[in-house]
Amino acid sequence: MAVTAAELDEDDHMLTSSATYPASPPWRAHLLRLTVAITTLLMTGLALAGGTWSHTVSHRYSGSTSLKITEPKGFAVEVTVGEEIHKDTIPTIVPLPDADAFVPVLVRAGDGSTWAEKVEVRAKQQTSLVVSHTPATPTTKAKPQRKYAGNVAAMAGSSCGRRWKGREIRFELVEAESGDSGGEVVFSKDDSKSMEVAGGSYDVRVYVKYKGGFSYYDTKRVSLERDGFIIGFGCERGKDRPAVLFK
Repeated sequence: MAVTAAELDEDDHMLTSSATYPASPPWRAHLLRLTVAITTLLMTGLALAGGTWSHTVSHRYSGSTSLKITEPKGFAVEVTVGEEIHKDTIPTIVPLPDADAFVPVLVRAGDGSTWAEKVEVRAKQQTSLVVSHTPATPTTKAKPQRKYAGNVAAMAGSSCGRRWKGREIRFELVEAESGDSGGEVVFSKDDSKSMEVAGGSYDVRVYVKYKGGFSYYDTKRVSLERDGFIIGFGCERGKDRPAVLFK
């Protein structure tokens, strides 16, 4: 007794004829019916310059050999069969010789990036290939940060009384958000120095030198948004305790 391919899989649209095959033992027929389910699952992720690619391969009994590619829709695809290259746009079905083989497949995205693999196909089965592509996230160059010029001045000796004369002062600028250093300036007497600093918000720390070395004294948060800023350390009129001054 002989059975037809259509009897093995009535829903298989790849069957175009009712060609007959020799009768098989019951266990073999049962096995062929079970191969409608996925028999192979292979997923691979590749991080490329053009983004991330992954693919899934499955096989099912069909009665003829073919490669069915369903994703990503609209992408160009090239399938090499022997000496011929089958070119098409996904989705596509490529008929193949009835033999086990590894078929070269190349998928090309609109941005020019490609995915290429040898896909295993099996005789008398339809191999389904689904390829996924996630485009690379475009990177933008950070714009150079604007720098502003101003002055840092030590003036405690002239504005806070005799005990501050000749006192060594160290200014330290710390970027408020990141904690990165914006630079530092040291004065051995009342004086001022020019400084160029990237715009932004800073904590200005002042250290005063005593016999044991520099000790922390004061901090003031300032926002540098223009040229001509002045960061000082001294006393406001009517006060004798120095502090960080800004204008």
